[in-house]
Amino acid sequence: MELGILIGVGVVLLWALWNLEKRISRRFEEQERQLRAFSEVIQDIRNIVSELKGRSLTSSEKEYRPYASAKRIALPEVRNWIQGQTLSLISCSYYYPNKDALIETFEYKHDHVDDSKRTEWGLTVHGFNRTDGEEEWRPYTFLAGEKECSTSSCSGTIRLIF
Repeated sequence: MELGILIGVGVVLLWALWNLEKRISRRFEEQERQLRAFSEVIQDIRNIVSELKGRSLTSSEKEYRPYASAKRIALPEVRNWIQGQTLSLISCSYYYPNKDALIETFEYKHDHVDDSKRTEWGLTVHGFNRTDGEEEWRPYTFLAGEKECSTSSCSGTIRLIF
């Protein structure tokens, strides 16, 4: 008789635990669904804020955005470029007295790094460039330092558009 009571109590406990697990699982799934919906709302808000920022930027700020999101490059990376390799680069230069940056995007065809021409801003890198719509390549040089690349006039920096 005692065994029967223990079995009965055990069955009731198992049934209670099974129901509890079921309720917890349903609550967890509901909270997970609400969290996904909340995440979607947050992403929508981020998109709206980004669009509003884009509308409120000045023309020079809009022009600067691609440069700001481009990848910094330095001498170690430039050394890995292969002769003839073509890359999309962007430069940002400042010329006094103008306060706005001059942003230029161009294609660059790599030739070589000149180890004999070292300046305080880095080694001279030789190649060719052309802007959109041009067919002819022009000789182009810039300086590759350990931390970043500079224009040959040192008036700005150069980054990689990826």
